[in-house]
Amino acid sequence: MKATSAPKKNVLFSKRSPYQLVELLKHKGGLMLRLNGNPQVQTTEEQLYHEAFTTLPMMLAEKIANVVILGGGDGLSAREVLRFPGVKKVTLVELDPVVIELCRDNPEWKTITQGSMSDPRLNVVCGDALEWMINTKEKFDVIIHDIEDNFTEQPKPLTVEFYYAFYQALFKKLKPGGVWVNLIADDEDDMMLNAMYEFYEDDLPKEIKAKFKRKRGIAAKTRVLLETLFPYVAQWTIKLPVLGTETCLYMSKAPLNKLHRPAPTGSKYVGEGVMKKLK
Repeated sequence: MKATSAPKKNVLFSKRSPYQLVELLKHKGGLMLRLNGNPQVQTTEEQLYHEAFTTLPMMLAEKIANVVILGGGDGLSAREVLRFPGVKKVTLVELDPVVIELCRDNPEWKTITQGSMSDPRLNVVCGDALEWMINTKEKFDVIIHDIEDNFTEQPKPLTVEFYYAFYQALFKKLKPGGVWVNLIADDEDDMMLNAMYEFYEDDLPKEIKAKFKRKRGIAAKTRVLLETLFPYVAQWTIKLPVLGTETCLYMSKAPLNKLHRPAPTGSKYVGEGVMKKLK
C-alpha cells in the first residue's frame, strides 16, 4: 500500500522517531496507524488480518507456551497471542520507541489492543528484531514475523548475508512442532528476494530453480525458497480494502494438517473450516 496524505483534523498523533514518521489518524470510521505515510493497520479490517497472521499459527502450533513477536509494536499480534490460555511468555521486539509509546499509552489505541502492551506475560524489548533473533539463545513455539523493513529506516544495512543468517536462526530457534509465520504483500519490493535467490542459486536443485523462475508474484516465489529450508509450508491469501492483498506463509518442521486448539471466543475468520483456506 502506497503512502498517502490525510487532513490535519484527522491526525490524532504525529511524531518523528529516528526511523520514521509515526502517525495515528481517524480513517473511514476507524483508526489508521501509518509509518512514513504508509498504512500499517486500519482498524475496521484488522480482525481478518490478525486472525490469519497471528491467531491461526497459534492454533496450528503443537505448543504455545513461549512466543516471540518480531516487530509488532502496534500490540495487535500480542493481543491475539495473549487470548490463548496456554501462553506463559511473550517477547515482543520492536525497533521504534515511538511506536511502543503510542500503542502502549494512547487511550483510543489501547481500546483496540485490549491493553495487550501492559499484560504481565508480555516482555517488550526495544531494539533490532533481526539482530535480536540471530543472537538469542531461546527457542520458541511460535514466531510471528511482523517486521516492516521496506520503508522503515534500519539501524544497519540489510545485506543478503545478514538475511541469510536471520533465516537460518529462525529455523534453528523454532521448536519441533512450532510455527513461524511471515506475511508478504502483493506490492512488496522483490529486490531482496531476487538477491537471495542469486546468493545461493548454485546450491539449488534444477527443479527448484525452474520452479522459482516459473512462479509469478512475490509470495509464490518466496514460498519456493522457504520450502528449501522448512519441510512444511502452507499459505492463506487475504484481500483487504485498505492494505490490499496479503499472503500469510506458515512454516513448520511438522505437518501443518490439523489444528491443535480451537480459536478463542469472539474469533470470526478462523473457525472449524479454516483449514480449507490453506494451500
